[in-house]
Amino acid sequence: MPKHAEGNVVVSGSGTLNAEVIAVGAGAQARKDVREVAPSVDDQAMAELRSKLEALRRAVEEHGSLVADPPALKELTQRVATQIEGPKPDKLSLKSFLAAIADEAKSVGEIAGAAIALKDVVGALF
Repeated sequence: MPKHAEGNVVVSGSGTLNAEVIAVGAGAQARKDVREVAPSVDDQAMAELRSKLEALRRAVEEHGSLVADPPALKELTQRVATQIEGPKPDKLSLKSFLAAIADEAKSVGEIAGAAIALKDVVGALF
């Protein structure tokens, strides 16, 4: 038969104990440390992201001369690449750069489509 004394808990028999923290023994203390952690992006998702980035780079290389300001388009594409390849991509910057690329190249379906496809992946991942 389990006994309950002041300050002590005795568990007997079988069962399940679910706890986020637990301390056992005289003077034991339990503490839960909660920190905000950025979601990690798995290898498969990063591979898809890199694939879409490469498609955008190819489209800009092959069709970039058809837009009004090719150097600006290449600069924006490089900024996207720098963000994606950096340690902590900024979703807002990425989406802004990609929206600007799609707008700049709206008359060139290959570039606009690649920018929108990459923007969709960025939105899903970050």
